[in-house]
Amino acid sequence: MPEGIGGAVTIGPLSYTPILQGATDNPVVTYTTQQGRWWQLGKIVFIQAQIASSTMTKTTLTDQVRMTLPLAAANVAGNISQIAARLENGTAVQNGMVAETSANNAYVTFRMLPTAAATVTLTYALTSLGILTNSLTVNISGWYETV
Repeated sequence: MPEGIGGAVTIGPLSYTPILQGATDNPVVTYTTQQGRWWQLGKIVFIQAQIASSTMTKTTLTDQVRMTLPLAAANVAGNISQIAARLENGTAVQNGMVAETSANNAYVTFRMLPTAAATVTLTYALTSLGILTNSLTVNISGWYETV
């Protein structure tokens, strides 16, 4: 493997195919766009990914919206990551959006940032976006720590 800054191992850019998931069951999706690229510098993974769907069905609409990552996130409390996200279902999300990694898992969970209080997990049935069972566009970009 090639060495990067300070002798850290570097990998990439490489491509991967991001997939929409749920915590309980996965949606059945017809993708029109499904692309991702990633780079690794030591234990930090830089990522860019986009998904667009033309149709989607989901049994458990109260399920979290998740998207796969190329590598599992670090298995530490307070996982280090900074991933910006944008989701659209006809209209853009009305609040800020972040994608959070989950320790030792290869997916992100999407959360809205309301104007006050705690973040709100984005579900497939989120009323402010309409029911997320048709077309959906997801864009993420950022970095996270891997194992």
